Order: sequence, then structure tokens, then C-alpha cells
Amino acid sequence: MMKKAKKFLNAFLITSFCLLSHTNYGQTNDIAKIENTLQKNLVGSGFLGGIYDSPCYNIAKITISETGEIVITGSEKGCNVTFSIRDATITYDRDSRIQIYQATPRINITFYTKNAAVVYKAIKDFKIIVSESLTALPLSAQDATIFNDEGVKLKEARNSAAAMVKFKEAIKLKPDYTEALYNLGWCQNDTKDYTGAIISLRKARDGWSTIAKVHFELAYAFEKTNMTDSAIRSYNTCLLYKDDYSLAYKQLGYISYEKKEYGIALLYFAKYEAAAKASITDYQYWYRKGFMYNAQKNYETAKLSLTKSLQFKKDYINTYLELGFSASKLKQNDEAIGYFNKAIEIDPKSHIPYNGIGEVYKDNLQDRLEAINWYNKSLAINPNERKANYGIGYCLNSLQKCNEAIPFLKRSIQYENTYTVAYVELGYSYYKTNNYDLALINFNKAIELNPKNENARYYAGLVYIAQKNITRAQQMVDELKALSSKNAAGLQEKVNKM
Repeated sequence: MMKKAKKFLNAFLITSFCLLSHTNYGQTNDIAKIENTLQKNLVGSGFLGGIYDSPCYNIAKITISETGEIVITGSEKGCNVTFSIRDATITYDRDSRIQIYQATPRINITFYTKNAAVVYKAIKDFKIIVSESLTALPLSAQDATIFNDEGVKLKEARNSAAAMVKFKEAIKLKPDYTEALYNLGWCQNDTKDYTGAIISLRKARDGWSTIAKVHFELAYAFEKTNMTDSAIRSYNTCLLYKDDYSLAYKQLGYISYEKKEYGIALLYFAKYEAAAKASITDYQYWYRKGFMYNAQKNYETAKLSLTKSLQFKKDYINTYLELGFSASKLKQNDEAIGYFNKAIEIDPKSHIPYNGIGEVYKDNLQDRLEAINWYNKSLAINPNERKANYGIGYCLNSLQKCNEAIPFLKRSIQYENTYTVAYVELGYSYYKTNNYDLALINFNKAIELNPKNENARYYAGLVYIAQKNITRAQQMVDELKALSSKNAAGLQEKVNKM
């Protein structure tokens, strides 16, 4: 009896295997025929990848897979699209147009072909085959798809933590599930688990090596873990496959910004703005652009970008500080003071805007007493602030109160021992109070820090004249001439009178 049961079971399993194999072979054959139909009718035609995109003509290749994915490769750079037909709606009209639409995850593809009816039927047949194959899949494969789809909905709802649970379940059941690996990496970036994102996205890259968004997300994870060279390579690979991927240009610009390569960063920013399909509302982007223009002394253009930053965030103190700096350099004194006062309103405990107003009075309005007043407000917040100490020392020297200036200038150097202008100013204080040896020590230190410093040489020349050291005084003149300094002629005249 047991032998008969065993024979029956074996016969059942063999028959089931043969039926399943026949079904799988038939489906594979049908998919190949559908792919041939799509190749025949769509290659050389155009498609629209989104409602606002321009048509990408000359489809070079179209392939389909048993999992329901359609991969379109355009002959033009960047015209590569991968999407799943599984849950999408397919329609066509008499204008030779076929539309494939899905709300979440977003799909909005339009094909243009003379044989719309033929292509429509082929895509519909493909969808039916995919649906039937999913029903026939082993439970674990079905579950992997279900988990991934549930994760996508949570991801679209910006619930990345919950979405990751779903994607991990999908990957447990199907370790090489490229879509789930990509989605997991995206969510890990979103939750700042950049190390985890690198692991997931490297695996996703193996399956989607020509998909731009995978390289972008991987580059972002590299960037956030300070793997800058790897980030740059991956952003550039992203642009290789999609040269209008605007965010890649933006992030490359940010990397150059952090490296203080402002000219390169601004070129990337220009490409970002050209490729962006929507208005740029990122206040940090406009702030950084304005900051870099200030660094390049392009103050009018800096103001334009910084004003845009304020449109999107009105309480970002750094924007007001940079606007104050721009206006100060343009001698727009009331405007500059207004921006600095706004920064004080936002953060009364920041010493920086007090310094800014002090510099407007010191450099532009030549009101040394009012400048000292504002620098003292800065020191009340931070007694160690080197710019305020220097500013007061400079103003006291200008008011011929050189003895009083010395302690402030010494403090400014104490808090930053490479502060070149402070050494020059302290040397001047010592020169004016007849402390020639100390004056020369400070002038020489300034020259050591900045071998092209002209003021230190000029005032050192005056010290040597006072000491009746004509050889060293002439040396300072010669060094100024080598630097094409406008002070050389005046100092030469004084040396000639010795």
C-alpha cells in the first residue's frame, strides 16, 4: 500500500513539474514575441517620460522582463527609463498615442507610434502574462513583491522608518531584489544611515548599473560619510547616464563649495539651474551662492542670490550677515546696518553683527568712536573675539591713543596667532610709542606670515629711519619696489633725506 502511494506521489510531482516547466517555457516564448513586437513598432519612435518633459526621440532599444519591467534606452544621452507595468493603467487613442500611467509609485509614459493598436495589445498581453506569472510564483516570491509594494507606499508617504522594515522583509525573501535594495538605500539616506545606504546601494548598482538614480543616491551616501572622491565619481556616473539630472550638479557644487573652490562650484550651480525643471526654493542653495559671490567680491550679484534666500527663509541669520557684508562693501551703509540689526534681532547673543556694524563705522563712515562702541558690544558677548579686539586697537591708533591700543591688539593675536594685520597694527602702536625693537618684532612676524605684506615693510622702514639705519631702510624700499608698491616712492624720499 505504501509503495503504491509513493508511486502515485512521484507521478504527481513529475506531472506538476512538467506542467510548470511547459507553462514557464510558454510564457518566456510569449514575452520574447511581445518584446519583438515592441522593438519593431517603437524603435525609432519618440516617447514622453513625464507630463513636463520634452519628447526623447529615436528609441534605440526596448526590453521587457518576466517581472513586469520595461526598460527603454534612448539614442540621446539621458533618455533611459525603467518602470513596472504590473499595476499601471494602459490607454491609447486614435492619434497614435499610448499612455501608461500609475499614481504611486509615479509612472507617466507616453509612446508615439503609427501602429498604436498593435503596441497597445502587446503591452496589455504582457501585463496579463505578468499578472498570471505572479499568481503562479512560489509564496516567498509573491511575498517579496508584496513587501516591496507596501514599502513603496510608505516611502511615498515619507515614512522611511516603516518603509525600511518592508524592504528588508522583501530582501530576506529575495536577496537580489534590485528594486527593494534601491528603495532601502534611499530610505537609509533619508534617515541618515549613510553607511547602511552604501551597502544597499552597491548591491542595487549591480542590478541597475545604468540607472542614474542609483548612482545619485550612492554618491549622496558617499558624500555624507566624507568619501568625497567616491561621491564625485558616482555623481559623474549619474550624469553619464542622465546628463540633465539636476540634483547631481547641485551636490557637485556643494562639494566644491566645501572645498572653497568657488569658481568651480558656481559653474555647477549654473548647470543645476539650467537642468532644474521646477523653481529652486532651497534657501541654503541661494545663501551659499551669495556667500561665494561675496568671496569673489561680486557684491551686487551676491545680494541678488541672498535676497532670494530670504524669500524662502526669513529668519536665517547667516543670510542677513552676508547681506550686511555685501552692502557694507558697496558703501550702502544704512542698508548694511539694517541687515546687521536684523541679525541681532534673530540672535542677540551673536557677536558677529555687532562687529559688522563696527566695521561700517570704522571703514566706511570713519567714525572711530561709534565703531569702538559697537566693538565693545561684541566683546561684552565674547571677550576673546579677535576682530573686535583688533577693531578697537585700530580705532585707538587712529585716535592717536597708541598706548591704549596695545592691550587690545595683543589680545587679538593671543586668540589668533596668525592674524597678520594685527601684527602690523601692534607694530605700528610700538613704533608710535618709540618701542622700536618690539615694533620690528611684530613687523617681521607679519612679513613671515605674508611675504608680500607691504604695510609691514613700509612701517619697518620708518623704524629703521628713526634708528638711522640707512642700509636696512633702503632694503625695505627695495623690497617694496619689487612688490610694485605705491609706498616705495614715499619711503625712498625719506631715505634720501637721511
